[in-house]
Amino acid sequence: MKKSLACLKPVSVLLGIFALSASQVQAEDLAIPRSKLFALSSPGAKVQNETDLAQPVGGENEVSKALTARANKMYRQGKLDLAQHLFEQAIASNPLSPSGHAGLGVVLGSLGDYDGQIREERRAVELDSKAAIYRANLAWALAQKGDFSAALQSYQKSLELNPLLLEGAVGQGLVLIRSGRSEAGIAMLKEITRQNSDYAAGYTALGSAYLSLGRNDEAVENLQEAFKLAPNNHETKQRLAAALLETEKHVQAAELFEQLVEKNPADWQARVGLALCLVKKNDLNGAQTQFKKAMELDKTAAAAHSGLAMVYELKGNVSQAKSELETALELEPNSQFAQESMSRLAKSAKNSEI
Repeated sequence: MKKSLACLKPVSVLLGIFALSASQVQAEDLAIPRSKLFALSSPGAKVQNETDLAQPVGGENEVSKALTARANKMYRQGKLDLAQHLFEQAIASNPLSPSGHAGLGVVLGSLGDYDGQIREERRAVELDSKAAIYRANLAWALAQKGDFSAALQSYQKSLELNPLLLEGAVGQGLVLIRSGRSEAGIAMLKEITRQNSDYAAGYTALGSAYLSLGRNDEAVENLQEAFKLAPNNHETKQRLAAALLETEKHVQAAELFEQLVEKNPADWQARVGLALCLVKKNDLNGAQTQFKKAMELDKTAAAAHSGLAMVYELKGNVSQAKSELETALELEPNSQFAQESMSRLAKSAKNSEI
């Protein structure tokens, strides 16, 4: 017998995917920090140009500079494997290049190798202790590993070196929230957006923070503001779609997820989001197709297995639902959604035996 859709909360699958996280600082150019940085202490402060902040102490040779430039280009195009190879070549050409190690670290972190990023960012800091962006990126990787104390210290050090490094301040606010100091983190992010009203990443961070805390209307409000400022930003669009789905605006959410999938068919996370929208529309076959495609794209995507289990449960295929949940829990033992779903199925089976 088919289950009622009302008893399930499909958006719960999303929350584990779009984990609360700051962006890495060097998203636009791994070797040079952003030049457009705004003061936190004074709304009227002038923009600071810091193009020399991250330059290697001993200078670069021409070969490593060329390789780093090509690596940056590949990273911006999403060609992470090629970017990694080029950064490794740059380091081979100049082992003392902090920008090379920092760039390689960002790529490794983007590939999910946080230990590798921590290693490379620490090496970059050793080679250039005054580069705030290296410490901010190190903090980002430490936060992904759950070492919030060390991440907070690294963000604080980055801001001591450069109080205008806005990404460092955003990261610090998010780490405060993830470490249980929600009020302090929210206050910091709100101050950032108040003083820097055209900084899309600040609104994205604040909206994501609200979403993680279940303050969904505030999440949508801030993510929509971010979307106005940066309509083509992948992370902003992804988070906004999740927030819209959480507030039962699944038609609008589906439009955004469809745009993400169209732009990047290999984006398994967007496919999971789209599948959840289809569940809301009771298009279970369409949702099943999207969940399976997400699993093909990433064999370790526990959320896709949890989502597929939800579809099977709604269709009344309990044995298949349990099988998918078991796989999800093997991949992600602490998945609250999978744990609760498994308990519900076990309880239902027990009741049916009575």
